[in-house]
Amino acid sequence: MASGTRGYRSYSGRGNKGKIALAILLSIIILAAAAFLLLQSRIYYDANGTPHIRLPEWSVQTRPLSPDDVELVFGDGDTEEDAAESAASFTRYTNAFSVTEETLKNGPEAINTAWASGITDHQAAAITLKDADGMVWFDSESAIPGSIKATTAVITAVHDIAESDVHTIARINTLHDPFTAKQWVTDMGLRNLSGYIFFDGNNSQWLDANKARTRQKICEMAVEAAEMGFNEILLTGFAYPTDGNMEDMNDGGVNHVETLESLLKEIRAALPEGVLLSVELSAETIQNGSNEAAGHRLSSLAPLVDTIYAETTGAEAAALRDGVAARSKTCGFVPEVTDAKNISDPYLLLK
Repeated sequence: MASGTRGYRSYSGRGNKGKIALAILLSIIILAAAAFLLLQSRIYYDANGTPHIRLPEWSVQTRPLSPDDVELVFGDGDTEEDAAESAASFTRYTNAFSVTEETLKNGPEAINTAWASGITDHQAAAITLKDADGMVWFDSESAIPGSIKATTAVITAVHDIAESDVHTIARINTLHDPFTAKQWVTDMGLRNLSGYIFFDGNNSQWLDANKARTRQKICEMAVEAAEMGFNEILLTGFAYPTDGNMEDMNDGGVNHVETLESLLKEIRAALPEGVLLSVELSAETIQNGSNEAAGHRLSSLAPLVDTIYAETTGAEAAALRDGVAARSKTCGFVPEVTDAKNISDPYLLLK
């Protein structure tokens, strides 16, 4: 019995030592695996494929940053080089020149001369397709009879401009249209309370933005310009009159702001995808934020267009740009100036 017991104890002792050795081995394997995984997360490879170990942040000695360590940024993370180009991000150009109706009246030679002169110093061109008198300067199917003043040669010159590689802007006068208002008083004209054509304080006439025929014609002409190849449609005269006997104006009792906003949405929906839509406002409207009588509320108009233009001076341009930016982060601003000196941001030269 005694020998049997000694045998049992001897066997039991050898088993405990084996278990301890196995536990130690397993611990080593686990620690090695953990170390391997930790090391893998710290290994990176350079451009030549050589492995390196990235040390923990606590093990790296740091020093205060000096100006030489930091690249200065402007605006929303733009570098100094990018800042010079950011002003043109909305307009797709940094400066533009204009070919007005006065040039168009002088024929194709005057148009070609203006084009050759302007394009040497500018990246874009704005062409008047319909002027403030209601005269049309291209072969528009939507124009009313008698309004087209462009000759065949002028029409060809305008088409050549529209089809060029340059960013082209079609200036279309919309609601301030005395010719059409007098010809189509019932269907399109803005009338007085007696039913006759309304005369503003300058003895001029306007279209009624609430009439279906008016809205249809404006949309059709904008689409025609886009289909010709113009990259941007700039609506001018886009307002209700504000001078004269306003109490005698029969506007149907509509809200001017809501009516023009609705018309803008219709024009936008009609335009081909990718064509920019812009509108010209007065500098005073931008400064004040609205002109309710004219139908302009900057906070609601700006989000509906790509760019807002305004006749101004270089000195006022920055403040007007800030005024537009405060109402919309997606709408740009372009000053229309007669002198481009001291203007580094996008502008449209009216000459």
